[in-house]
Amino acid sequence: MTAPTSTNARTAVDARDLYKTALDMQTDTFFVLDITCGRAVHWNRAFREISGYSDEEIAQLKAPDSYYSPEELERANAAISRIIAGESATLEISLITKDGRHIPTEYQASPIPDDTGVIKYLISVGRDVTDRRRIETSTRESERLFRVLIENIPSVAWITAQNGRTSYISPNVSKIYGYTPEEILAAGDALWMERIHPDDRETVRNAFAALFSLRCPFDVEYRLLHRDGRWIWLHDRATILEEEDGVPFAIGVFSDITERKLAEEEKARLEEHLRQSEKLEAVGQLAGGVAHDFNNQLAGVLGYAELLRELVRDNPTALNFVNRIIHASERSADLTAKLLTFARKGTVEEMQVDIHQIVHEVISILEHSADKKISIQHRLHATGLHTRGELSQLQNVLLNLGINACQAMPGGGDFAVSHRCGDTEGYRL
Repeated sequence: MTAPTSTNARTAVDARDLYKTALDMQTDTFFVLDITCGRAVHWNRAFREISGYSDEEIAQLKAPDSYYSPEELERANAAISRIIAGESATLEISLITKDGRHIPTEYQASPIPDDTGVIKYLISVGRDVTDRRRIETSTRESERLFRVLIENIPSVAWITAQNGRTSYISPNVSKIYGYTPEEILAAGDALWMERIHPDDRETVRNAFAALFSLRCPFDVEYRLLHRDGRWIWLHDRATILEEEDGVPFAIGVFSDITERKLAEEEKARLEEHLRQSEKLEAVGQLAGGVAHDFNNQLAGVLGYAELLRELVRDNPTALNFVNRIIHASERSADLTAKLLTFARKGTVEEMQVDIHQIVHEVISILEHSADKKISIQHRLHATGLHTRGELSQLQNVLLNLGINACQAMPGGGDFAVSHRCGDTEGYRL
């Protein structure tokens, strides 16, 4: 009987050594608290190394008072009370080491009753969560910085499912579009797809569908009806991401390019104006060439007409015909002079010009060329109205004004020309 008893004792000792070795191999802390005296009765190497205390010191220190700050001790005692009452408890609290460091630790504790069912011990397993805390803090900071970035960039970020339901749109959308994120998310298509310009809507729908079905890049420019009723231009880009369950969603960003589009339209208008100016210049050069050649021919006609007039002075009928030829040639010479001036090949001659005469000549031309439904009138109140300038250019200015005015009245109306004298800042006009 003695031998078996000795063998059983050795077996029990070996088992305890085995358990102790196994616990000492754990990186998590292991701690058994005797709640009757408030001291540890068992602990592993991880607890000893993390706390910084020796085995002798741990055996003498009162727990949990010696390991936690006064602020967190209340939470620790409350957790112990719940465990004694039969509840499970998981607690994250900072362990204060011997050298004063605070180590964030997550504890899971369970009660150990004695043979009579009375709870005498608590066993707790603690895990250092410093790295997890650091990652969580870093993640929160990254999320904060990302949110600040998204909310302050000029563009608008958005997330939309394949069915077109938008789950997120950044707050600065209200600066571009006039509607708040809450209004857009609540209204759905009514405040987005349905407000895209009819000429652009099909293009946007097809591009969005191709983004999911073919993974084609979503990169479109389209017009959107702003809250204030004006059309704005957006440049919208997106790509596909997938959640852990494989469900795809689109994440994109759009920017307001209205000013760029207006600038492009203005540039196109100016380029067209330049092309028209180049055409006019070419016409002017052509007209100048024709006028130059015609002027040379006309000089011969006038020369021979003058000679002919001397020969027929005694024949009134023939003289009348010759005078008409000379008069027509002189008018033609005036026309060629105007063409040469238009082509910048003629010499601009300034002279004293009678404004009354110019107005009467322009009105005479308009009366013969304008629509008969337009009544042309003149009320010339100024007297002795003269200025210096080139006669044909002044005529062209007034004639162009008259033509533009008549063209602006396709249904007929009244066109009146008037002038009077007045004083403006000391100058008599």
